[in-house]
Amino acid sequence: MERISLQDFTEQEFINFAHKILLAEFETTEGLMKAVTEFVLLSGHPAGTDLILYPQDFNITTPQSMVDVIKSWRGQHGLPCFRDDYHAIAL
Repeated sequence: MERISLQDFTEQEFINFAHKILLAEFETTEGLMKAVTEFVLLSGHPAGTDLILYPQDFNITTPQSMVDVIKSWRGQHGLPCFRDDYHAIAL
């Protein structure tokens, strides 16, 4: 995927990316690990891989709820989110 920032994604694209990671839909373990690393770097969330590996700690049950945790944290810290997050753009 290799995008530079979270703002390069629409929210739905990032949800799809998270879903692919959660289902481990990659041809190799290396591909999965690269995607996980990219996810962590793009999200910027301090929990890092725990969002994926220990989702129960964040009440994460779906890719959407994972993205909701990231959006909430980024909003609380004044960080931009997705390309189609018009509320953040208006601030």
